[in-house]
Amino acid sequence: MKKDMEEKEVKKIHYNTKWNILFVILSVLLIAGLVYMMYNYLQEEQQTQAHWEEVKLQVDAERKIEEQEAIEAAQKAAEEEAIRRAELEKEDSFYQKLKDGFDVDILVVGDTIATAYGATKPEYSWVRTIELYLEQVYQIEVNITNLALADSSAYAGYANLMMLNDEIEYDLALICYGEKDSAESIDVFYEPIIRAVRDGYPKCSMIAMLEATSAGYIEKAQRIQTIAEHYDIPVVDAIEGFSSGEYAEFDELTDDGIHPNDTGHQLYAYLLSEVIDAEVKAYTGYDSSEVEPLSDMAKYFETFAWYSVDNFTRDGETYIYTMTGFELEDVLLGIDFGFVAGDNSCEITVDGESLGSIEKTFAEGEEEHQIMPVGILEAVRSELVIKFATPEQADAFRGIYFNQEYIE
Repeated sequence: MKKDMEEKEVKKIHYNTKWNILFVILSVLLIAGLVYMMYNYLQEEQQTQAHWEEVKLQVDAERKIEEQEAIEAAQKAAEEEAIRRAELEKEDSFYQKLKDGFDVDILVVGDTIATAYGATKPEYSWVRTIELYLEQVYQIEVNITNLALADSSAYAGYANLMMLNDEIEYDLALICYGEKDSAESIDVFYEPIIRAVRDGYPKCSMIAMLEATSAGYIEKAQRIQTIAEHYDIPVVDAIEGFSSGEYAEFDELTDDGIHPNDTGHQLYAYLLSEVIDAEVKAYTGYDSSEVEPLSDMAKYFETFAWYSVDNFTRDGETYIYTMTGFELEDVLLGIDFGFVAGDNSCEITVDGESLGSIEKTFAEGEEEHQIMPVGILEAVRSELVIKFATPEQADAFRGIYFNQEYIE
């Protein structure tokens, strides 16, 4: 019996051993399977990650290409727009430039009315006011060259314009004369200013300022209107603005009956802005068509010559210009000089014949720069002599101008 028990125990041990071995094998297989599955999972995960990284790189590359293409397209569009605007700026008139947002250059040719005279501060002048107005309304930069000369006539404007050499292509010229002119001088010297602007600045628009130097229209104002109409130039009618009572009474706009005060300067600027804004709204271009002159005197302005003080020989208060190798015939003579404190005189003699004397007295501390016409000379053959009252006045002499018909 004991033997049977031992045999059963041995069988039991063998049975358990088989199961243990089977369990171990199954465990090994299971672990191996798990390891294999884990390996495959990791491989697939690495492949998936590598795939998505590749996709991400491809997407990033495509996005960078698209971004670069967008940048290049924007740059190209900007370059094309810059070229388009550059071409537009070349062709635009003053009014079109304002509409299209381009900076402008303005030339002022005028007398005392075009200076800051009468304003309590320079910034209250109509010239400065219109500059600020245009910059604020049209969001551009405005550059103004003001050639205005106090107590001068239209001849001074013409001479100053002909002497200007600043290489600026002006977009607008404001012409402001009449205070010191007669109707006859307007007839002769106002039109040459217009023609000089047209010749010197082919894309320059013009506006004529009709000065309110009297409470009503007088003959010289009408002459200016006629000339401006002939050249299709807009007119700022300050005479109507000052005398209508719509803005203020005449004596509220000027303290001396001629020159604008602060309020008067503001009205000049407002009336000018109304004309400019209307032309901008109409998108007015520049008319370069030829216009025949109105005056028979236009022939004298076909040529222009300047002889500075350096071309003269000085002897005290006297300047002498000696004609050497040439003569002048049928010429318009002008002089650039000054008045100083005290008694002034300027006597001009041509070939020994006196043309008369210009005389004026100034108080202490006063002086005045003048450019004025002398007259038409039949000829200058030997010498031209200019004699002043004092050495101080002689120091203010700058030179002379000659105009005559161009003959081929």
